[in-house]
Amino acid sequence: MNQNRYQLFLRRIWVILYDYYFLHGMVHVYAKIGQSSFFLIWAIATGILTGCAIVLIRLIAGSLEEVFLFHNYPVSLTPILIFAPLAGIAVSCAIKSWLSHSNSSADMTLLIQSIRERNPKLIKLETLSHIFASSLTVGTGGSAGLTTPSVLTGASIGGNIGRMLHIAPDKSIRLMSCGTAAGIAAIFGSPIAGVLFAVEVLLPQMSIGTLVPVLLAAASATVIAQITLGSMPFFHMPVHAWAVETIPLYAVLGVFCALTGIYMIRTNYALSEKLMRWFPKTGRRMLAGGFLVSVLILLLPTLSGEGIFFIQELLREHTLNGAPISFLGSLGVSQTASVLLLAGMLVLIKIIATSVTLACGGSGGFFAPSLFTGAFAGFLLERFFHLFHWQKTDDANFIALGMCGVFTSTFHAPLTGIFLVVEMTGSYALMIPLIVVGAISYFITVFFEDSSIYTRDPHAYDDAYAPESNPGDPETIALLVNRNFTPISAENTPDWKSIIASADGNDFPVLDKNGMLLGIVRRNLVSDSETAIFDLAFLITHPLGVVKTTDSPLLVRAAMKIFSLDQLPVTDSRRRFAGFISKDKIG
Repeated sequence: MNQNRYQLFLRRIWVILYDYYFLHGMVHVYAKIGQSSFFLIWAIATGILTGCAIVLIRLIAGSLEEVFLFHNYPVSLTPILIFAPLAGIAVSCAIKSWLSHSNSSADMTLLIQSIRERNPKLIKLETLSHIFASSLTVGTGGSAGLTTPSVLTGASIGGNIGRMLHIAPDKSIRLMSCGTAAGIAAIFGSPIAGVLFAVEVLLPQMSIGTLVPVLLAAASATVIAQITLGSMPFFHMPVHAWAVETIPLYAVLGVFCALTGIYMIRTNYALSEKLMRWFPKTGRRMLAGGFLVSVLILLLPTLSGEGIFFIQELLREHTLNGAPISFLGSLGVSQTASVLLLAGMLVLIKIIATSVTLACGGSGGFFAPSLFTGAFAGFLLERFFHLFHWQKTDDANFIALGMCGVFTSTFHAPLTGIFLVVEMTGSYALMIPLIVVGAISYFITVFFEDSSIYTRDPHAYDDAYAPESNPGDPETIALLVNRNFTPISAENTPDWKSIIASADGNDFPVLDKNGMLLGIVRRNLVSDSETAIFDLAFLITHPLGVVKTTDSPLLVRAAMKIFSLDQLPVTDSRRRFAGFISKDKIG
């Protein structure tokens, strides 16, 4: 009885403070300053809170890295420290299980779906879970990045503010977008890149009215981060002029970055699926994956953590050093060959270490690993050019351009990749090469890989170019084709007008004697008095967007969007007309 009375007393206090004072006060503020100003205030608040959360993530992860990665311990403690990544992943799993039952990679995919479908209730993000789990995973050596948890933390803060204010779902989505931009802006000190990420990846059709709050949130988070962590560029990179004659080499780098990004995307999904299949139980998967990551980091310490420190070392030293180089040297491998071999191994193995870290329960993301891989890919290609005494190149430029190219390829976000590198290095001198590398990398990647590293899930976003759950099923389109049509023969056409007049439908295929589609006649042209006097040959229109029964739903939907059509003609493998497929059938 007393307990019930106590709970009712607390509930009464909460109603008075929250419902009466807070919400009632917000209504007064809203009425006083208007909708736009009211929303801008909460966008700035989202940015400030996100900036504070990202500072906390950086401080915790940095402190743990000093303890586990950069401190000189006696050799006797080495066997214990080897398994620090496994311990970090285990504790991270426990935190996520306790607080949210979430996974960073899955949450990022759901976040994109949630924002694009404008459904903030689709995913519930936990702020504390991402802060502590990601800091522990990365701080103890787990091969992942802090940016994805930062983005999820910002989205969580924005979504929670929206729920607290009981605002409309579309306003909550805007606050979540503000939080995602603020997360990237704070973690990298790059507000423009944060905004562009929100525009390119989350809300491609963002309006100016939505863009302003996102800008303010990103700027607010950046200010908080710079006040606390410092305002220097993320990477200390000497500015080097680039020569016009090196543009072909930058084009080659763009191709190399595209191939590297495609390799990262496909390797990630393949490894994740295999680990889930081999180790369906969470505990066994955590132990197996954590052990593998620990062994990889033991063999190649450069794979530990985000990799940002090693990018800075690469920019400062312009070469690779350490135990792996010494070991290769002891085997008689030359210094140049050792550097090339180690750089190539890091490019290939970083994504393996990151994928395993996340698949086995660690918390993190692919932003920093993609920058790491890009930096070493650019360095590797520059060393290769230098080895054959081709045109004079600059390794710092290639490192920066490689980061842009691989990031663009991995996330399908060229503008974000370009301005992220510009803001992180503090140099606009490479803008033209960045555009060249980013554009080439992007177009090659989207030609071969429809989805980014976060959007392979068929339900990740609602777009005509979204991947299908079964894009290779040749039976799918054949079953959806409407075969109820009235053909017009091109061989014998005296009565074609009477055929159209007595038949149903608006589109009539004109076929030759073999059933091949020659064109389409539309009813409205025949009924029009100005065009009805013409013969059939003058009224046939060229069929746009012809698809085959063996095409995937992805291709059909893309054709409908490109040509702005609700119905497409379908042919079989022998080019014989099979019927029409409509937009409502394909979805």
